Amino acid sequence: MLKFNPEQIVAKILKDWPETRNDDIALILMVWKWQGLDLTENQIALIKKCLHPETITRIRRKIQAEGLFKGDKFRQAQRTFFRTRMRQNFREEKQGLEK
Repeated sequence: MLKFNPEQIVAKILKDWPETRNDDIALILMVWKWQGLDLTENQIALIKKCLHPETITRIRRKIQAEGLFKGDKFRQAQRTFFRTRMRQNFREEKQGLEK
């Protein structure tokens, strides 16, 4: 299999399968299929009934923001680092636009 980065994989799928452009679950399933995950029709139907991955991670973030069930210290430090860096980049971009 050729080596592609995640953006190339998603772009190719969006280009070749228009039905994935408006359906995140269809896109996720197609990416997984492209990566070699062979699901039965029954498994696909079950996945489509499950909570959306974005919903799950959004709820996790909300719960952890309330101070419950925090990740380990390394992950917390990593998230703080990235959050700080994103805020700094945003401020710099905003300042550049104001000039």
